[in-house]
Amino acid sequence: MKKRGKDSGLRALQGGATPIAPGSALLTGGTAPVSMENALMMRKVQELMAEEMKSAMQEILRREAEVEYKFSLQDSWSVQLFTAVAKKYGITPYRAHGQKAQTVMIRASKTVVDEQLWPEFNRLCDRLHHALHTATDDLIAETLGADYKNWKH
Repeated sequence: MKKRGKDSGLRALQGGATPIAPGSALLTGGTAPVSMENALMMRKVQELMAEEMKSAMQEILRREAEVEYKFSLQDSWSVQLFTAVAKKYGITPYRAHGQKAQTVMIRASKTVVDEQLWPEFNRLCDRLHHALHTATDDLIAETLGADYKNWKH
């Protein structure tokens, strides 16, 4: 077994890692198995990239004036998703006293909202709602069987 440490990711890049069995492989979006060390190194790279992106967004925030935004979202899943995306960019969402559960407030620069936050949220929201519709259709079809096909619009 190889020693794990700061340089284990470097060894993996240099070809020093041994692939693990396909049945227990970690997959990286495809079907090719990768070693545990490669998987850990890729995760560290992703974390560093996320940290750099967050730092870049915070630099933009320092240079631009923050604006208060009010988002009225359609459901609780969208609120959860929006909150997660906002936090990814170092923005703390909040709700004022008396606001509805689907209302989310943030203070951020126009650039961050227009170029990063809102486009990413919309892209992920489309995927979320597609997954929810698919899961709902599958559940109803499983429960009602052949009758559901006759009722479906």
